[in-house]
Amino acid sequence: MKPIRAISAAALAAVAIVATTLVARGIAPQQDPCNGARTTDVRHGVAVCVHASEPPPAGVSLHERPTLDQLQLRRFGSLKHPAFPARGAKSASAAATQVSPSSSPTPNVAGDTPSPTPSATDTPTVNNAGSGQVDCIGTGTDGKRIQAVYAHASDVPDRFSSLLSMIRQYAADADYQVDVSAGESGQGRRVRFVTDSNCALDVADVTLSSGGDDTFSATRSELQAKGYNRSDRHYLVWEDASVGICGLGELYADDSPDASSNANNFGPAYARVDAPCWGYAEAHELLHTLGAVQNSAPHSTLAGHCYDENDTMCYTDTSGDAMQNDCPSMPSWQVDCGLDDYFNAAPAAGTYLATHWDVASSGFLEGAPPPPTPPKVTVHTPTSFYAGNAQTVSVSVTVPLGRTYTIAWTSSRSDCKYFHSTGTTNTFYCPVTSAGGGQVTARITDSLGMSNTSTVTYTLKIPSHPRYTIATVSSSTTHLHKGHSTTLTGKLRDASTLKAVIGMRVTIYYRKSGSSHWYKLTTRTTGKTGTFSMSVHPTKTTSYQLVSWSTRTWRSDSSSIRTIHVS
Repeated sequence: MKPIRAISAAALAAVAIVATTLVARGIAPQQDPCNGARTTDVRHGVAVCVHASEPPPAGVSLHERPTLDQLQLRRFGSLKHPAFPARGAKSASAAATQVSPSSSPTPNVAGDTPSPTPSATDTPTVNNAGSGQVDCIGTGTDGKRIQAVYAHASDVPDRFSSLLSMIRQYAADADYQVDVSAGESGQGRRVRFVTDSNCALDVADVTLSSGGDDTFSATRSELQAKGYNRSDRHYLVWEDASVGICGLGELYADDSPDASSNANNFGPAYARVDAPCWGYAEAHELLHTLGAVQNSAPHSTLAGHCYDENDTMCYTDTSGDAMQNDCPSMPSWQVDCGLDDYFNAAPAAGTYLATHWDVASSGFLEGAPPPPTPPKVTVHTPTSFYAGNAQTVSVSVTVPLGRTYTIAWTSSRSDCKYFHSTGTTNTFYCPVTSAGGGQVTARITDSLGMSNTSTVTYTLKIPSHPRYTIATVSSSTTHLHKGHSTTLTGKLRDASTLKAVIGMRVTIYYRKSGSSHWYKLTTRTTGKTGTFSMSVHPTKTTSYQLVSWSTRTWRSDSSSIRTIHVS
């Protein structure tokens, strides 16, 4: 799924661009490095500027803190971490090809700057993004590092122990995005995260004041006061908040190519991703702190982003620049379409990134051999449909020879679901109470740990007039002996297409023999086949009728009467 960087249209912002004094480095200063944004803070004599940005993905509210179950469903498509397939293991959900799989080498572990030509003797391993682990580099603390932080305000429950494994997965995903993107230029890059003695991501658990999560500036100031202000650290903060923020990341407006002096290659620098956007915005905000995207870049929006899609740093921001679909076959989460704006592990002489700041040369990244080629997946699904109608979704895949693979389906919103969590073909629906739209995502993971995603955004149609429905009620028998029971089954369908209407409330009424009055028995909700079932125990001959509720999309309907004779 494409990482999202946005916040609400309020004063909170998605990107903080820090203007440095370029004159001291002999670089022609920009007249307005912040491109018209207001200055919100001054730190170490440097002005911090804020730009507004886009809203979050369809179906995601920035004012609702997702539960652990919702986060797991978004990332894995199920309520448990999937067992990652061992190398060469056969997958139950997809056929294997016949060629033996290749392997992925580990990165070098020396120094603060990437190794441009990794050693051919490096030990091969698989990429570990699928297992929720970042790369193990050096001592885990030496040199320049990205420190992961879990932060929550004092008036917000501390979910650190429950969320630790998810945060480690998100960090591994960001590391994977960078590494696969470096592979486009024939090299690898791994993020130099701080890791513990077991080579697991080290995550600091930080409690802020009750107002410490209200703004980016408040979070940054409190982290600095607590000692998270090292010059060899960038801080990637998972903020357990839902205050209208999606993601925030600092960027120094310094495009000088020298890693020994470029401001983006030093700390402290801060990036924040709030709970509604976990799993979407981490790589984007991290890349901001590493120096993406400079105003001088060929496809810069002059507001910290780019306009040549597909690219994790590109979208229509406050500049209003229209997007160019220059890399349609590139996954939306990948880094730098064309490898010409901010990230190229091997830029050609004389090109922009050979003469300007290249994030791939950051000391906060580690040089590595190129990763294996990732598989590809493309989702096929309608882009608009009615809430309450199920839709068939499927994927087409391209997998390197010799690798098995699995497909996992995820949804951006928790009320819209799939019939199954895996498989190349599935059924997806939003109940009748849903509105707006959302995203469906398929993630392919192969037996080398390489993965890819494809996302389709859909809208839920609202007809000019509510659509007619057909309500029916039936029973397993129409004649009972007194004291026995039978099963009533109700069903609601679209009158035009006969598709099931899912998630509609229906009320069942009954009338006993000899009575002229109808009474309410119960209210139920139609399931994913548009039906419900219940057991009834009439003591005398009784008639039953189903009446469906209505929404903006669907009209109410009354079923015919079903009479059960009791003898």
